[in-house]
Amino acid sequence: MRRAGLTTVRATPNPGGYTPIWPPTKLPGCVAWLDMQETFTEVGGVVQHILNMASGVDWIELVNSPTYTVTGINGIPCMAGNQTAMRIVSSESAVVNTFLGATPRFTLFLVVSPITAPPTAAPLCYFGVGNSLVSSSNTMRFMRAGGALSVRAERIDDNGLSTSLVSRVPEISRPLVVCYRSWGTTTDLIIDNELRSGPLGIGITTPDQAALLCRPDSVPDSFCSDMLGAALVFDTALPIDAIRGLTAALGGRWGIPA
Repeated sequence: MRRAGLTTVRATPNPGGYTPIWPPTKLPGCVAWLDMQETFTEVGGVVQHILNMASGVDWIELVNSPTYTVTGINGIPCMAGNQTAMRIVSSESAVVNTFLGATPRFTLFLVVSPITAPPTAAPLCYFGVGNSLVSSSNTMRFMRAGGALSVRAERIDDNGLSTSLVSRVPEISRPLVVCYRSWGTTTDLIIDNELRSGPLGIGITTPDQAALLCRPDSVPDSFCSDMLGAALVFDTALPIDAIRGLTAALGGRWGIPA
């Protein structure tokens, strides 16, 4: 069944008082707008297609499709993985190239929510990029730390060297709008309008795939068992006012105070 959602912003508490910005394509550099309140295909209880509203490109997964979760995030349907195989992978160049090179500049928004404690200590990746020819290098993953509730980002360069940025306190015990903003080798992690910065870069990364709910290298891993409502990618480091406005809009759509 092909479903198309509504591009509305609900009246949700906005403690920061920020003016919502919607749709995301009003802002410069939007290369991915993957949203379970927009257009996707659900067949037999799984999500086989989700349309990138920014480009018109369908992201397709017919074999290891994520679960369609009816109750979803605050009663709004979304997708979820099983920490085993479920994901949606794409080689859409505009999205993949955003994370390419030594000093990528990007802004990534995720609407996420935990289901239960993960069965293992493996990281739960909400959005990842990787190289289909190699394993565990040339990758970035944006995730919940396995066995914990902290949010983190990790980059592994072409030499296998890793850097990461971890949230200050355990936060992913409830639905959240999470934003990552990279200035090249420094990345900001913004949750509940609190910003934390740190290094996220050593050498070069050369991904050729992007994915929801896993890290898509030659042996996909870091499968997620949490819920994912939306993922937005910009090929630029957005200013903080734009981040706050889009966070407010996403919070309104998903019933998350932001």
